[in-house]
Amino acid sequence: MEFMSTVIFIAKRAAMLAGLGSLIATISGSWQFAIGLSAGALASVLNLALLGMSISRAIQMPPPAIARFMGWRYFPRYFAMGVVLYLALKMGMPYLLGTLTGLYLVKFIILMMGVFGYRGGW
Repeated sequence: MEFMSTVIFIAKRAAMLAGLGSLIATISGSWQFAIGLSAGALASVLNLALLGMSISRAIQMPPPAIARFMGWRYFPRYFAMGVVLYLALKMGMPYLLGTLTGLYLVKFIILMMGVFGYRGGW
């Protein structure tokens, strides 16, 4: 359960940063970037949650079944990321830049946790 609490921690921080970034982008007049940022952050958090559930379930499996199980879980997640990026690309550059920024929020938070040992307080 420690693993899922870490996923929840990362999801909360990503939601906070995406909300703050969307608010700043909306106030500055770039609502397209704000929509893209929110969509990218949501897609990234959902991808992380699906990955977390898959890993939690795979830990309890026998080793030969893990590779097949994780392989079948891998493709839908990356197909969904491809759909999100394709839609953002079709909508225009501000949406695409916002979506890419949102997709990198989770990675940024994981980097902060790893490099600085940060685990709470904001």
